[in-house]
Amino acid sequence: MSLGEMPWNIPLWFDIWLAGIAGGAYLVAFFANRFSGGAHQNLFRLAVYTGVPLAIIGVLLLVIDLGNPLWFWHLFTEFKPVAVMSMGTWILMAWVIIAFIMMLSWMIIGDVSRKPKLYSSGMKGKVQWISGALSWVNLIFAALLITYPGVLLASTNQAIWSSTLLVPALFAASAVCTGVALLIIMALVINAVNRSSSNILNSTVKWLFGSTGWEISRETIGQLAKALVWVIAIELVVMVGYAIWLGISSAAGASEALSLLTAGSLALPFWLAVVLLGLLIPLLLLVIIVAVEIWQWRMTKKPTEDINERQQNQRLHGMGYQHAYIPLDQRPLRSDTQYPGSDYAQ
Repeated sequence: MSLGEMPWNIPLWFDIWLAGIAGGAYLVAFFANRFSGGAHQNLFRLAVYTGVPLAIIGVLLLVIDLGNPLWFWHLFTEFKPVAVMSMGTWILMAWVIIAFIMMLSWMIIGDVSRKPKLYSSGMKGKVQWISGALSWVNLIFAALLITYPGVLLASTNQAIWSSTLLVPALFAASAVCTGVALLIIMALVINAVNRSSSNILNSTVKWLFGSTGWEISRETIGQLAKALVWVIAIELVVMVGYAIWLGISSAAGASEALSLLTAGSLALPFWLAVVLLGLLIPLLLLVIIVAVEIWQWRMTKKPTEDINERQQNQRLHGMGYQHAYIPLDQRPLRSDTQYPGSDYAQ
């Protein structure tokens, strides 16, 4: 089935969206871990553990969109780079299979660490090497996951997609944006599980991430929030640029394509998948994170001020003064004799 003849139904849009989230989260976590010298290994594992279920759901949606489950296997009988269903399925399944092997390797590494006597010497190093090599291979497939649909659409002769690099850029920016948002949400969930009293949940997470050090630090979540700010800004620029391009393009049908995207048959996937899920919800998450940080800062600041004031009062009484320390902004205009000691006089 060619791209021009292909019906873009809602299940297929969500398949692309879920695959994009998985790929975007993987890309962000991979580079964060590499550039930090392996300090964000837990974040990288979190991206894989959460991305695989999303990708599998995307495959199921693809099967639903085909109508007959048996047709799904026909996509693997031949390799057609120009067919979005064939190529997209191959990329998605390759990423899932490699990610699943990586998950198994991490579990083996954890088991070797807990039971070293059951394995041969050097087993852990070999498995770690295999896992590291596969992570680089899957990086390529993750990049294809978030850009391939946009590249295919841009290569068609349809005015709404064709002849602009802004389409793959929009797909990539939306995927990375939702991927970062997913990492933040899942990091908060993992940390909440860590603080819970449920032995089953704690044992499951420790089995996935290792016996110790599996909590995502607050500093890491803060860095993800800062990255989300930049990604949202980039996505906004690309989205506005794409709308402007459709409005001023001399290509046949470009002006009608803008109406088709915002109020026509493509309005639902555009406003739901791109604007709401890909932009507004990550933006809302960012606002919530900032609000929580400000609230926690105010809550921690007040007890510190109270402690400092009590310590100052104790020091003054220890020096023989009868008057308690009063902050400068709370003192009335009186003579120096009201507050003994030049350091505390008005």
